[in-house]
Amino acid sequence: MQITQQHGDKTTGPTSQQDANEFIYYYINLLKLFRDTKPIAEIDRLASEAMLLRRQRIYEFSQHLSHVESFFRTSSGAKPLEPKLTSWNLDQLQSLREMYGSLLLAVFHFGEHRHVLSDLATLGIPFVAPIAKHAYFDATAIFRNGPEASKTAAMMLEVERRDVGRRLLGGLKAGRIGVIYVDGNMGPDGHMVEESAVEVDFLGLKMRVKSGIGRLATSLSLPVVPMLAERSGKGGTMLPVIVPRSSPKGAAREHEIVRIMQECYTTLGKAVSASPQDWEFAFCLHRWISADNSSQQSDRPTFVPTSSAKARIDPKNVVYYSCPDGIYWLHIERQRAYKLPSWCGDIYHLLTKTPQEVRTLLTLLQRRAPINETTNIVEQLHSLGLIDVAPDMQ
Repeated sequence: MQITQQHGDKTTGPTSQQDANEFIYYYINLLKLFRDTKPIAEIDRLASEAMLLRRQRIYEFSQHLSHVESFFRTSSGAKPLEPKLTSWNLDQLQSLREMYGSLLLAVFHFGEHRHVLSDLATLGIPFVAPIAKHAYFDATAIFRNGPEASKTAAMMLEVERRDVGRRLLGGLKAGRIGVIYVDGNMGPDGHMVEESAVEVDFLGLKMRVKSGIGRLATSLSLPVVPMLAERSGKGGTMLPVIVPRSSPKGAAREHEIVRIMQECYTTLGKAVSASPQDWEFAFCLHRWISADNSSQQSDRPTFVPTSSAKARIDPKNVVYYSCPDGIYWLHIERQRAYKLPSWCGDIYHLLTKTPQEVRTLLTLLQRRAPINETTNIVEQLHSLGLIDVAPDMQ
Protein backbone atom coordinates (compact mmCIF):
# COMPACT_ATOMS: atom_id res chain seq x y z
CA MET A 1 0.00 0.00 0.00
CA GLN A 2 1.49 3.33 -1.07
CA ILE A 3 0.89 6.68 0.55
CA THR A 4 0.55 9.43 -2.05
CA GLN A 5 2.58 12.57 -1.38
CA GLN A 6 1.19 15.88 -2.57
CA HIS A 7 1.94 19.55 -2.06
CA GLY A 8 -0.11 21.10 0.71
CA ASP A 9 -2.25 23.13 -1.70
CA LYS A 10 -3.32 20.12 -3.78
CA THR A 11 -5.94 18.83 -1.37
CA THR A 12 -8.59 21.32 -2.32
CA GLY A 13 -12.03 19.79 -2.69
CA PRO A 14 -15.03 20.97 -4.69
CA THR A 15 -17.22 23.95 -3.82
CA SER A 16 -19.13 21.95 -1.23
CA GLN A 17 -15.86 21.68 0.70
CA GLN A 18 -15.08 25.40 0.58
CA ASP A 19 -15.54 25.95 4.30
CA ALA A 20 -13.38 22.97 5.26
CA ASN A 21 -10.67 23.94 2.79
CA GLU A 22 -10.54 27.55 3.94
CA PHE A 23 -10.35 26.53 7.58
CA ILE A 24 -7.62 23.95 7.07
CA TYR A 25 -5.39 26.43 5.25
CA TYR A 26 -5.80 28.99 8.01
CA TYR A 27 -5.21 26.27 10.58
CA ILE A 28 -2.06 24.70 9.14
CA ASN A 29 -0.46 28.07 8.44
CA LEU A 30 -1.25 29.57 11.84
CA LEU A 31 0.01 26.32 13.31
CA LYS A 32 3.24 26.76 11.35
CA LEU A 33 3.65 30.26 12.78
CA PHE A 34 2.55 29.77 16.36
CA ARG A 35 2.77 26.10 17.33
CA ASP A 36 5.67 26.83 19.68
CA THR A 37 3.94 29.73 21.40
CA LYS A 38 0.20 29.00 21.42
CA PRO A 39 -1.89 25.98 22.48
CA ILE A 40 -3.50 23.97 19.69
CA ALA A 41 -6.97 24.84 20.96
CA GLU A 42 -6.19 28.55 20.61
CA ILE A 43 -4.83 28.10 17.09
CA ASP A 44 -7.99 26.20 16.17
CA ARG A 45 -10.08 29.10 17.52
CA LEU A 46 -7.98 31.70 15.68
CA ALA A 47 -8.35 29.81 12.38
CA SER A 48 -12.13 29.70 12.77
CA GLU A 49 -12.26 33.36 13.68
CA ALA A 50 -10.06 34.33 10.72
CA MET A 51 -12.40 32.55 8.32
CA LEU A 52 -15.50 34.17 9.81
CA LEU A 53 -13.94 37.63 10.01
CA ARG A 54 -13.01 37.56 6.34
CA ARG A 55 -16.57 36.78 5.32
CA GLN A 56 -17.98 39.35 7.70
CA ARG A 57 -15.73 42.06 6.32
CA ILE A 58 -16.58 41.25 2.72
CA TYR A 59 -20.27 41.60 3.61
CA GLU A 60 -19.74 44.81 5.60
CA PHE A 61 -17.72 46.35 2.76
CA SER A 62 -20.54 45.56 0.36
CA GLN A 63 -22.99 47.22 2.75
CA HIS A 64 -20.72 50.26 3.00
CA LEU A 65 -20.65 50.63 -0.78
CA SER A 66 -24.45 50.47 -0.87
CA HIS A 67 -24.49 53.26 1.70
CA VAL A 68 -22.06 55.33 -0.39
CA GLU A 69 -24.16 54.86 -3.51
CA SER A 70 -27.30 55.91 -1.64
CA PHE A 71 -25.51 58.87 -0.07
CA PHE A 72 -24.43 60.27 -3.43
CA ARG A 73 -27.91 59.76 -4.79
CA THR A 74 -29.68 61.62 -1.98
CA SER A 75 -27.23 64.08 -0.39
CA SER A 76 -27.07 66.62 -3.25
CA GLY A 77 -23.74 67.76 -1.88
CA ALA A 78 -25.28 69.07 1.32
CA LYS A 79 -22.59 67.43 3.45
CA PRO A 80 -19.37 65.55 2.74
CA LEU A 81 -19.12 61.78 2.92
CA GLU A 82 -16.93 60.70 5.82
CA PRO A 83 -14.17 58.11 5.30
CA LYS A 84 -14.60 54.76 7.00
CA LEU A 85 -11.14 54.76 8.61
CA THR A 86 -10.49 57.64 10.97
CA SER A 87 -6.72 57.64 11.42
CA TRP A 88 -5.73 59.06 8.08
CA ASN A 89 -2.78 61.44 8.47
CA LEU A 90 -3.66 63.75 5.61
CA ASP A 91 -1.00 66.29 6.54
CA GLN A 92 1.65 63.59 6.27
CA LEU A 93 0.40 62.45 2.88
CA GLN A 94 0.31 65.99 1.53
CA SER A 95 3.75 66.82 2.91
CA LEU A 96 5.32 63.72 1.34
CA ARG A 97 3.67 64.38 -2.01
CA GLU A 98 5.01 67.92 -2.02
CA MET A 99 8.49 66.77 -1.01
CA TYR A 100 8.85 63.75 -3.32
CA GLY A 101 6.22 64.33 -5.99
CA SER A 102 4.38 61.17 -4.94
CA LEU A 103 4.58 58.29 -2.45
CA LEU A 104 3.83 54.59 -2.14
CA LEU A 105 1.18 53.44 0.34
CA ALA A 106 2.03 49.90 1.47
CA VAL A 107 -1.16 48.09 2.45
CA PHE A 108 -1.73 44.53 3.62
CA HIS A 109 -4.62 42.07 3.57
CA PHE A 110 -5.11 42.78 7.24
CA GLY A 111 -8.11 44.09 9.16
CA GLU A 112 -10.35 46.53 7.30
CA HIS A 113 -8.02 46.84 4.30
CA ARG A 114 -10.88 47.03 1.79
CA HIS A 115 -11.70 50.54 2.95
CA VAL A 116 -8.31 52.00 2.04
CA LEU A 117 -9.12 52.52 -1.65
CA SER A 118 -12.69 53.67 -1.07
CA ASP A 119 -11.51 56.09 1.62
CA LEU A 120 -8.95 57.62 -0.73
CA ALA A 121 -11.75 58.19 -3.24
CA THR A 122 -13.97 59.60 -0.48
CA LEU A 123 -11.21 62.03 0.51
CA GLY A 124 -10.60 62.99 -3.11
CA ILE A 125 -6.93 61.94 -2.98
CA PRO A 126 -5.72 60.85 -6.44
CA PHE A 127 -4.23 57.37 -6.41
CA VAL A 128 -3.18 54.58 -8.76
CA ALA A 129 -3.54 50.95 -7.75
CA PRO A 130 -2.79 47.68 -9.57
CA ILE A 131 -5.67 45.41 -8.53
CA ALA A 132 -6.55 41.77 -9.24
CA LYS A 133 -10.07 41.73 -7.81
CA HIS A 134 -12.76 43.21 -10.04
CA ALA A 135 -14.90 44.07 -7.00
CA TYR A 136 -12.66 47.07 -6.43
CA PHE A 137 -13.32 48.35 -9.93
CA ASP A 138 -17.03 48.20 -9.20
CA ALA A 139 -16.45 49.96 -5.88
CA THR A 140 -14.57 52.93 -7.28
CA ALA A 141 -17.10 53.26 -10.11
CA ILE A 142 -19.66 54.28 -7.47
CA PHE A 143 -17.61 57.42 -6.74
CA ARG A 144 -18.19 58.71 -10.25
CA ASN A 145 -21.51 59.98 -8.93
CA GLY A 146 -19.82 61.86 -6.11
CA PRO A 147 -18.01 65.21 -5.87
CA GLU A 148 -15.59 66.17 -8.63
CA ALA A 149 -12.52 65.21 -6.60
CA SER A 150 -13.95 61.75 -5.90
CA LYS A 151 -14.85 61.19 -9.55
CA THR A 152 -11.24 61.48 -10.67
CA ALA A 153 -9.47 60.11 -7.59
CA ALA A 154 -9.20 56.46 -8.58
CA MET A 155 -6.94 55.12 -11.31
CA MET A 156 -7.43 51.37 -11.14
CA LEU A 157 -5.19 49.05 -13.14
CA GLU A 158 -5.89 45.45 -14.05
CA VAL A 159 -2.75 43.58 -12.97
CA GLU A 160 -2.98 41.11 -15.86
CA ARG A 161 -2.78 43.80 -18.54
CA ARG A 162 0.52 44.05 -20.36
CA ASP A 163 0.66 47.83 -19.98
CA VAL A 164 0.07 47.83 -16.22
CA GLY A 165 3.69 48.78 -15.45
CA ARG A 166 3.75 51.68 -17.88
CA ARG A 167 0.42 53.02 -16.64
CA LEU A 168 1.46 52.66 -13.03
CA LEU A 169 4.63 54.67 -13.66
CA GLY A 170 2.57 57.27 -15.50
CA GLY A 171 0.19 57.65 -12.59
CA LEU A 172 3.03 58.00 -10.08
CA LYS A 173 4.87 60.57 -12.18
CA ALA A 174 1.62 62.51 -12.43
CA GLY A 175 1.58 62.81 -8.63
CA ARG A 176 -0.89 60.07 -7.77
CA ILE A 177 -0.29 58.03 -4.63
CA GLY A 178 0.66 54.46 -5.48
CA VAL A 179 -1.35 51.93 -3.47
CA ILE A 180 0.43 48.57 -3.43
CA TYR A 181 -0.68 45.40 -1.67
CA VAL A 182 2.65 44.25 -0.25
CA ASP A 183 1.47 40.75 0.72
CA GLY A 184 -0.08 40.04 -2.68
CA ASN A 185 2.58 37.45 -3.54
CA MET A 186 0.70 34.58 -5.17
CA GLY A 187 -2.58 35.39 -3.47
CA PRO A 188 -5.55 33.05 -3.29
CA ASP A 189 -5.65 32.76 -7.09
CA GLY A 190 -2.28 31.02 -7.20
CA HIS A 191 -0.31 33.58 -9.23
CA MET A 192 3.36 32.72 -9.35
CA VAL A 193 5.89 34.91 -7.59
CA GLU A 194 7.92 36.57 -10.33
CA GLU A 195 11.61 35.97 -10.80
CA SER A 196 12.43 39.30 -9.16
CA ALA A 197 11.10 38.10 -5.80
CA VAL A 198 13.31 38.44 -2.73
CA GLU A 199 13.64 36.49 0.50
CA VAL A 200 12.56 38.03 3.80
CA ASP A 201 12.15 36.86 7.38
CA PHE A 202 8.58 36.66 8.60
CA LEU A 203 8.11 35.64 12.23
CA GLY A 204 11.10 33.34 12.00
CA LEU A 205 10.20 31.86 8.60
CA LYS A 206 12.02 32.58 5.35
CA MET A 207 9.62 33.60 2.57
CA ARG A 208 9.95 34.41 -1.12
CA VAL A 209 7.88 37.55 -1.73
CA LYS A 210 7.14 39.95 -4.53
CA SER A 211 9.33 43.03 -4.35
CA GLY A 212 7.45 45.42 -6.63
CA ILE A 213 7.01 48.19 -4.05
CA GLY A 214 10.71 48.06 -3.17
CA ARG A 215 11.72 48.28 -6.81
CA LEU A 216 9.38 51.21 -7.43
CA ALA A 217 10.67 53.01 -4.35
CA THR A 218 14.33 52.67 -5.36
CA SER A 219 13.74 53.40 -9.07
CA LEU A 220 11.68 56.56 -8.48
CA SER A 221 13.16 57.59 -5.09
CA LEU A 222 9.72 57.48 -3.50
CA PRO A 223 9.01 56.99 0.22
CA VAL A 224 7.00 53.97 1.37
CA VAL A 225 4.28 54.51 3.99
CA PRO A 226 3.09 51.23 5.56
CA MET A 227 -0.56 51.25 6.61
CA LEU A 228 -2.56 48.76 8.66
CA ALA A 229 -6.32 49.10 8.73
CA GLU A 230 -7.26 48.35 12.32
CA ARG A 231 -9.68 45.58 13.16
CA SER A 232 -12.46 47.82 14.47
CA GLY A 233 -12.79 49.67 11.19
CA LYS A 234 -12.37 52.91 13.13
CA GLY A 235 -8.71 53.32 12.42
CA GLY A 236 -6.11 53.06 9.74
CA THR A 237 -2.72 53.21 11.40
CA MET A 238 -0.11 54.91 9.24
CA LEU A 239 3.34 53.83 10.33
CA PRO A 240 6.82 55.41 10.14
CA VAL A 241 7.93 56.22 6.62
CA ILE A 242 10.52 54.02 4.86
CA VAL A 243 12.74 56.35 2.84
CA PRO A 244 14.91 54.72 0.16
CA ARG A 245 18.61 55.50 0.21
CA SER A 246 19.73 57.79 -2.58
CA SER A 247 20.06 56.23 -6.04
CA PRO A 248 21.60 52.81 -5.27
CA LYS A 249 22.77 50.78 -8.26
CA GLY A 250 23.70 47.18 -8.94
CA ALA A 251 24.13 45.02 -5.84
CA ALA A 252 23.52 48.03 -3.59
CA ARG A 253 20.09 48.49 -5.16
CA GLU A 254 19.21 44.85 -4.60
CA HIS A 255 20.23 45.14 -0.95
CA GLU A 256 18.09 48.27 -0.62
CA ILE A 257 15.09 46.50 -2.14
CA VAL A 258 15.48 43.66 0.36
CA ARG A 259 15.73 46.17 3.21
CA ILE A 260 12.50 47.89 2.20
CA MET A 261 10.65 44.61 1.80
CA GLN A 262 11.98 43.35 5.13
CA GLU A 263 10.76 46.49 6.88
CA CYS A 264 7.32 46.02 5.34
CA TYR A 265 7.11 42.39 6.46
CA THR A 266 8.47 43.22 9.91
CA THR A 267 5.58 45.66 10.21
CA LEU A 268 3.11 43.00 9.13
CA GLY A 269 4.70 40.42 11.41
CA LYS A 270 4.18 42.58 14.49
CA ALA A 271 0.53 43.04 13.61
CA VAL A 272 0.00 39.33 12.91
CA SER A 273 1.67 38.37 16.18
CA ALA A 274 -0.72 40.63 18.07
CA SER A 275 -3.85 39.57 16.17
CA PRO A 276 -3.35 36.50 13.91
CA GLN A 277 -7.03 36.22 13.00
CA ASP A 278 -6.92 39.62 11.29
CA TRP A 279 -4.47 38.57 8.56
CA GLU A 280 -6.67 37.32 5.75
CA PHE A 281 -3.81 36.00 3.65
CA ALA A 282 -2.66 33.61 6.36
CA PHE A 283 -4.35 30.93 4.26
CA CYS A 284 -1.78 31.52 1.49
CA LEU A 285 1.33 31.35 3.65
CA HIS A 286 2.25 27.78 2.68
CA ARG A 287 2.75 28.93 -0.92
CA TRP A 288 5.42 31.48 -0.06
CA ILE A 289 7.59 29.65 2.45
CA SER A 290 11.11 29.06 1.15
CA ALA A 291 12.09 25.44 0.63
CA ASP A 292 14.89 25.48 3.18
CA ASN A 293 12.40 26.15 5.99
CA SER A 294 11.08 22.64 5.68
CA SER A 295 13.08 19.69 6.89
CA GLN A 296 13.63 17.16 4.18
CA GLN A 297 12.85 13.51 4.72
CA SER A 298 15.78 12.08 6.65
CA ASP A 299 16.79 8.54 7.42
CA ARG A 300 14.81 7.43 10.44
CA PRO A 301 15.51 4.32 12.49
CA THR A 302 14.22 1.14 10.89
CA PHE A 303 10.70 0.39 12.01
CA VAL A 304 10.71 -2.65 14.27
CA PRO A 305 7.29 -3.56 15.73
CA THR A 306 8.57 -4.92 19.03
CA SER A 307 6.17 -5.79 21.81
CA SER A 308 7.16 -2.71 23.81
CA ALA A 309 7.09 -0.21 20.91
CA LYS A 310 4.49 2.54 21.05
CA ALA A 311 3.31 4.90 18.34
CA ARG A 312 1.99 8.43 18.59
CA ILE A 313 1.26 11.52 16.48
CA ASP A 314 2.38 15.03 17.36
CA PRO A 315 -0.71 17.19 16.55
CA LYS A 316 1.49 20.29 16.34
CA ASN A 317 3.33 18.81 13.40
CA VAL A 318 0.79 16.53 11.69
CA VAL A 319 -2.78 17.57 10.85
CA TYR A 320 -5.69 15.40 9.73
CA TYR A 321 -7.78 16.61 6.79
CA SER A 322 -10.68 14.93 5.03
CA CYS A 323 -12.17 15.89 1.67
CA PRO A 324 -14.28 14.09 -0.97
CA ASP A 325 -11.31 12.54 -2.78
CA GLY A 326 -9.77 11.02 0.35
CA ILE A 327 -8.10 11.39 3.71
CA TYR A 328 -4.93 13.43 4.10
CA TRP A 329 -2.34 13.94 6.78
CA LEU A 330 -0.47 17.22 6.42
CA HIS A 331 3.11 17.46 7.66
CA ILE A 332 3.45 21.05 8.90
CA GLU A 333 7.24 21.23 8.88
CA ARG A 334 7.55 19.88 5.34
CA GLN A 335 4.37 21.60 4.14
CA ARG A 336 3.33 18.39 2.40
CA ALA A 337 0.09 16.44 2.33
CA TYR A 338 -0.05 12.64 2.22
CA LYS A 339 -3.11 10.80 1.00
CA LEU A 340 -4.00 7.73 3.05
CA PRO A 341 -6.45 4.89 2.40
CA SER A 342 -9.78 5.52 4.09
CA TRP A 343 -9.53 2.41 6.28
CA CYS A 344 -6.70 3.91 8.34
CA GLY A 345 -7.88 7.51 8.59
CA ASP A 346 -9.32 7.35 12.09
CA ILE A 347 -6.07 6.20 13.67
CA TYR A 348 -5.00 9.86 13.60
CA HIS A 349 -7.45 10.70 16.35
CA LEU A 350 -6.47 7.58 18.28
CA LEU A 351 -2.74 8.33 18.18
CA THR A 352 -3.05 12.01 19.06
CA LYS A 353 -4.86 11.20 22.31
CA THR A 354 -2.31 8.83 23.79
CA PRO A 355 0.57 6.63 22.57
CA GLN A 356 -0.59 3.18 21.45
CA GLU A 357 1.31 -0.08 21.33
CA VAL A 358 2.25 -0.86 17.75
CA ARG A 359 0.94 -4.42 18.05
CA THR A 360 -2.45 -3.04 19.17
CA LEU A 361 -2.45 -0.63 16.25
CA LEU A 362 -1.60 -3.38 13.77
CA THR A 363 -4.33 -5.63 15.20
CA LEU A 364 -6.86 -2.84 14.73
CA LEU A 365 -5.81 -2.20 11.14
CA GLN A 366 -5.59 -5.85 10.17
CA ARG A 367 -9.30 -6.18 10.78
CA ARG A 368 -9.79 -3.87 7.80
CA ALA A 369 -7.09 -4.78 5.28
CA PRO A 370 -4.55 -7.50 4.42
CA ILE A 371 -1.65 -7.83 6.88
CA ASN A 372 0.98 -6.95 4.29
CA GLU A 373 -0.78 -3.64 3.62
CA THR A 374 -1.26 -2.70 7.26
CA THR A 375 2.32 -3.43 8.30
CA ASN A 376 3.59 -1.60 5.25
CA ILE A 377 1.55 1.53 5.90
CA VAL A 378 2.71 1.80 9.51
CA GLU A 379 6.29 1.56 8.25
CA GLN A 380 5.61 4.31 5.71
CA LEU A 381 3.96 6.59 8.24
CA HIS A 382 6.98 6.19 10.47
CA SER A 383 9.54 6.78 7.70
CA LEU A 384 7.71 9.95 6.59
CA GLY A 385 7.73 11.35 10.09
CA LEU A 386 3.95 11.22 10.35
CA ILE A 387 4.06 8.95 13.38
CA ASP A 388 6.75 8.47 16.00
CA VAL A 389 7.60 5.00 17.24
CA ALA A 390 9.77 4.36 20.28
CA PRO A 391 10.14 1.42 22.71
CA ASP A 392 9.91 3.56 25.84
CA MET A 393 7.36 6.16 24.76
CA GLN A 394 5.04 7.24 27.58
